[in-house]
Amino acid sequence: MSSISASTPGQQQQQQSSIDDQVEELDDYSFYHHPTWSQRWPHPDFAEEAMKAWEKRPWSKHEYRLSRGFLCNTMPFLLPWGYIIYHTVYASESDKIWPLAMVKLTRYINDEIEQDLRLCLERYSDDPRPEQLVQESREDFLISDKEQWNSTGIEQIRRRFVDYRCETKIGMYRGCGRFAACKIIDELSPKSIIAAPEKDGYP
Repeated sequence: MSSISASTPGQQQQQQSSIDDQVEELDDYSFYHHPTWSQRWPHPDFAEEAMKAWEKRPWSKHEYRLSRGFLCNTMPFLLPWGYIIYHTVYASESDKIWPLAMVKLTRYINDEIEQDLRLCLERYSDDPRPEQLVQESREDFLISDKEQWNSTGIEQIRRRFVDYRCETKIGMYRGCGRFAACKIIDELSPKSIIAAPEKDGYP
């Protein structure tokens, strides 16, 4: 199988933004959109007609395939899926290893998405497209503002994240996707990711 390139998603948005910014959509049938994003999330395979065509693909009958379950049961407001990431350290050393850590983290995430292809090779390996679609529909939102977030503590970010969930309404009542939890990149996080062992098959 040809995996998606192990790099930080090209659509990842890096904006100076406030956690109090609301998403524009508050219903089940619209893709997630943050007001600071310059454009709405585009993906041709997630257009309405393209998604209907999934029903004709053999993988749509793989009832226990994790990627199939994600694609067929996920409401539009959870797409693109991903995480809200707070960048809280802006030292020169951290800035240097930050991109490398994000690339490695993406490799780990992609590997987990592909687990059915490894464990059920004979059954699923002829069509890896559903795993690729899950990988391609990930778009993290990076909150990076040195003046606002430098050295901010976990509890303060936790409170601000809860406020954001309350503002979005959807996040308040749906404990899933980017609304279930956020990621915090502090001084130790990039170093820990870089030091983590590589898995078999990674370059």
